[in-house]
Amino acid sequence: MSCNDMGVLNASWGICGFSSSLYALYQHSPTQQSRLAQAGRTTTRVLAEIKTYLVMLQADARYDLLGAIETFTQSFGGDFAKFTIPGFIMRINNIVTLGDQALIDLKDDDTWGIAMPPLAVVDYLKRMCDLRIARLVKTNLHSELILGLCGKKMHLYNGLEHYVYRLNGKVYSWGQQFNSVEAAALSVREPTWYVGYRIAIT
Repeated sequence: MSCNDMGVLNASWGICGFSSSLYALYQHSPTQQSRLAQAGRTTTRVLAEIKTYLVMLQADARYDLLGAIETFTQSFGGDFAKFTIPGFIMRINNIVTLGDQALIDLKDDDTWGIAMPPLAVVDYLKRMCDLRIARLVKTNLHSELILGLCGKKMHLYNGLEHYVYRLNGKVYSWGQQFNSVEAAALSVREPTWYVGYRIAIT
């Protein structure tokens, strides 16, 4: 097991805001890395983590973040056009009714996506990962960053499409490691992606 486990499910699910944050959590939790790596590969554990965050936002009446997450997710269209936070939580709750094969198939179900605006990622890092000084920054002068990659397909948040985690020049996403943002983008045939957001962890 390794830090790569934190991004494995993002290979088929659109959960890059969460998985990029979990890479950071892994790096900052040396005594918990084995547990985190196992959880990162477990569909039900990752969905339970996302649900816990959403329910905490509801409990704290953070309707600004909940509304932003809902609108951003809907903007991806297709299966996500009618996305709602209550509906997503209900889907997660209904997992307990699934049979063994359906649980196995969860990891390949690409409708498990939820889009996180930059401020929601910052909030998740602070609230759930206990990385209390996470913040948006304007420069690359940090050895550790979550990078929001923008392109030409989307219209919200300057075309934000994906997040990656970068540590000491190495880029982590989809359970893989890359030597640059450009290499990560080319691996998924997105040569126009550029860094539009930077979230510092420390």
